Amino acid sequence: MLKLKRLFWTLVSMVIFSALYAQILHQISFQGILADSSGPLTGVHTITFAIYDASEGGTPLWTETHEVDLGQSGVFSVILGSQNPLDLPFDRQYFIGISVDSKDELSPRRPMTSSPYAMNSENSSGGGVESF
Repeated sequence: MLKLKRLFWTLVSMVIFSALYAQILHQISFQGILADSSGPLTGVHTITFAIYDASEGGTPLWTETHEVDLGQSGVFSVILGSQNPLDLPFDRQYFIGISVDSKDELSPRRPMTSSPYAMNSENSSGGGVESF
């Protein structure tokens, strides 16, 4: 009876962990260097990221703000979606806008490329491995 209980809980644990492992994490790693005509920005700054479906104008579909320490080099690294769920379908072209310390958004917006669009694979119908 004890072996059966142990087997049962092992199987339950495996199901739970495999379900958690199968979830696609809706986060994007984003790195950059902030500089102006004098050189790299330094110290702590607030960066707001916004995702749009237009290269100019429009309303942000998603936003998130990070406080970053640029050190002396101006380099930053953030995980977009770590504070505000990144729940866009990534089924069309999106553009990312960046503003620093609540100033105007930097121009031009940058088009998002392939990595974020991999999140759309969870919406695949009939294109999974099992159909090969």
